[in-house]
Amino acid sequence: MRYFLLFGIALSLFQCEKGNPVINENDIITLHIAPSTITNFGDSAVVTVVVTHADGRPVLDGTRILLRTTGGVIAPEVVTQNGRAVTPFTSDAGTGTFTITAQSGQVGLEGEISADITVVDRSVEVGNLILNLNPSNISHAGGSVQLNAVVQDPGGFPLDGVSIVFSSNYGRLASNGTLRTTDADGRASDTLILDRLPTTVTQVEVTVQVAGETTTKNLTVTTNENPTPQITFSPGNPQVGETVFFDGSTSTDSDGVVQSYFWNFGDGTSAEGVTAEHAYGQARDYQVTLRVRDDAGAEAATAMVVPVGANQPPTAEFSISPDEPRVGDLITFNAGASSDPDGTISEYRWTLGNGIERTGQVVTFAYAAARTYQVTLTVTDNGGATGTATQSVTVAGNIAPMASFTFSPGNPKIGERVAFDASGSTDEDSGIKSYDWSFGDNFTGTGIQANHVYNQSGSFVVTLTVTDNELGKGYATQVVTVGQNELPNASFTLTPTSPRIHQLVTFDGTASDDPDGSIKQFQWSFGDGSGGTGSVIQHTFEAAQDFAVTLTVIDNLGASKVASKIVTVVPGGAPTALLKVSPDSLLPPGGQVFLDATGSTDPENALSQLRFTFRATGPNHVTTTIPAGTAPVRLAEIQNALQGDQILFEVEVLDTEGNTSRAIQQVLIGQGSGGTAPTAALNLTPDQLMAPGGQVILDATATTDPESPLNQLDFQFSSLVAGSVNVAISGSGPLQTATLSGGTVGDIVTFLLTVEDPTGLQSHISRNLTLVAGNSNQAPTAMLTTTPASMVPAGATGSVVVDARASSDPEDSNALLSFGFDGVSTNPATVFTFTPSGENGLALLNLTNLVAGDQLVITVTVTDTGTLSDQASVILTVQ
Repeated sequence: MRYFLLFGIALSLFQCEKGNPVINENDIITLHIAPSTITNFGDSAVVTVVVTHADGRPVLDGTRILLRTTGGVIAPEVVTQNGRAVTPFTSDAGTGTFTITAQSGQVGLEGEISADITVVDRSVEVGNLILNLNPSNISHAGGSVQLNAVVQDPGGFPLDGVSIVFSSNYGRLASNGTLRTTDADGRASDTLILDRLPTTVTQVEVTVQVAGETTTKNLTVTTNENPTPQITFSPGNPQVGETVFFDGSTSTDSDGVVQSYFWNFGDGTSAEGVTAEHAYGQARDYQVTLRVRDDAGAEAATAMVVPVGANQPPTAEFSISPDEPRVGDLITFNAGASSDPDGTISEYRWTLGNGIERTGQVVTFAYAAARTYQVTLTVTDNGGATGTATQSVTVAGNIAPMASFTFSPGNPKIGERVAFDASGSTDEDSGIKSYDWSFGDNFTGTGIQANHVYNQSGSFVVTLTVTDNELGKGYATQVVTVGQNELPNASFTLTPTSPRIHQLVTFDGTASDDPDGSIKQFQWSFGDGSGGTGSVIQHTFEAAQDFAVTLTVIDNLGASKVASKIVTVVPGGAPTALLKVSPDSLLPPGGQVFLDATGSTDPENALSQLRFTFRATGPNHVTTTIPAGTAPVRLAEIQNALQGDQILFEVEVLDTEGNTSRAIQQVLIGQGSGGTAPTAALNLTPDQLMAPGGQVILDATATTDPESPLNQLDFQFSSLVAGSVNVAISGSGPLQTATLSGGTVGDIVTFLLTVEDPTGLQSHISRNLTLVAGNSNQAPTAMLTTTPASMVPAGATGSVVVDARASSDPEDSNALLSFGFDGVSTNPATVFTFTPSGENGLALLNLTNLVAGDQLVITVTVTDTGTLSDQASVILTVQ
């Protein structure tokens, strides 16, 4: 054999035996790999094999070249075309220098040529490499095992798109050892296929490798146990020609399943299957053999002797019930005691002694005449043999029933329901068929129970007639005495006894009673056109006068009684008016004055029931404007006032009874300073809320003052409530937050703002917010936090992390909610830029032009899939 060196790769001359096409002894083979260095986990190189004759001509097409490698993956065989064969080499998880060898496909040749390729490690940082086997053990018969791997980074997160390779020391992989790529969950899988394993193998080693990380698990190989065959057959003593049923289903295999059943019936015949049937032609003992094979190919056999004999006749025997039947009684004939010593009874035939025949193990019959009957039973077994038994049945005549009844109550009244019960009646032989009643007042009824109402008093003879199934009759009578119903007694009390107008009065009729029954209804009339029912009831009178209140009680029999009282309702007390004005002094030429009468009270009425009328008096040159309405607050405007002017504000409070009260406060016009009062501005965000409440941003940043900047003004927020809602105001400066809770639909909150400049000049403004009803889709609840939480440093730029991920919605998950961030500053030059983080509800806020003393309001609007939304805000101070 001669060797050559071509392009730095060792060459060898293949010596070939005859064949077409083949490599001749003077032919030259070269092997080339490009590139010579690649990375592991799926990188590839091109392997080229060139075969030429000594004179440079290519060998014939189709010449076979065998390839092998010490690592990675390459095709095991290639064929030439134009003297050349090209195939890829693909790396697996391994790294290092691997040798690729080419050898002639001609049988018996020894020459070969080799070249090296270097595989370097692909850089992947793996934290966890988990391998699971399903199942974790397998028998020597082999089977398939699911291989599941999970790849995670050092932080425990899945690695997507990573190449991994599975390997095993036995069996073959569905991937043929090629690379698998992890999915978004970091998972990849393969299937290990195992044929029958040698009995010496107890474990199969399975390995997964990725980026230099390797995890190995052992698959346990269990030893196959022989199956255990079991035979059952019936009948236990079959006769000639009778079908015998064989069953092998109780056979077991401790480490697998029984797959095949083979029967030998001992008479030269056989069958297959878990069950089989066979009939023998001669009477003798037969040895039946069952051989079973499990899923691993192990077999075992067992045998039983089946005795087949000649048929013996059956024995007929039967019972009769009842022992002493009567005409019309249903008689039961039962042949269950009949037997067959060597088989089963297949037919029961009866003759009943009156020309009538029946079949079946149990039959019933009712005789129409009283006499003695000869009943004969003939039984036939499964071999055709018969047996006979005969008995006499004596049928007697009918016995009349016994009637009996009770009634309740024992002393009924007129109109009261009387319940009659005949369930104590009896019949000895045939049973009662019907119950007929005569109530003694020309009325009748039927049934085992009956009800009747008497319309007059007196003694009535009640008769019960019972009829049995043989038309025999029995009778019973009793006297029912019906008395007069006594009337109930009506009585009631009231609290308080001298109520005021609109005061809640409690009427109690529980002292009423009935001497011979019970009161079923309480009916009230309050003398003002209204009424009600119930033993205890409450009512409010709307006028100060006398009312005739009547209680009617009705007993269980419909009798009634009336009780009446005169209720004197006195007038209510007058309201107490209270008025506050703010401010109580102004500089010329005037300004806004807030009029507050919410401190007014009334003994009977709530604040919302009172009506408020405001008036102003002053010099003729002064113009005073008060908004119309009946609410307890107003924002009045004074114009053209001079120093020393006095303006009187009066409030008149009117309650629902027409009572009134007045209160007066004075506003004094003082020495002018030459300054101008600020102009208050107030916006509510949002301007309405769904009950029971939420958060509202009170925004006065639009307030202006000719002489003073915004940060030198004093802002005082307050609220007035019409309803049950609770209001808490927090914060400072022109941006503050109001939290509303516990409200109901229709509640109104008036937010009041007083702005005062450094010279003491003031401006007032108010805004209303109403609680409204929601819809079937419940709104989300917005939650917002910031980092930093309350202050940001002054400077050209700054950043804040805004986090609304704690927001929630009753119907939608956080992923379905939409989050809108917004910001506002007391400094118009401040710029807000929100950048989403990629996680829903989390964003980075970049700020520019931050001036010390500014206030920032950051707001998130959370909207659900039903378009309902909620807002939450955080106020930050620039320092």
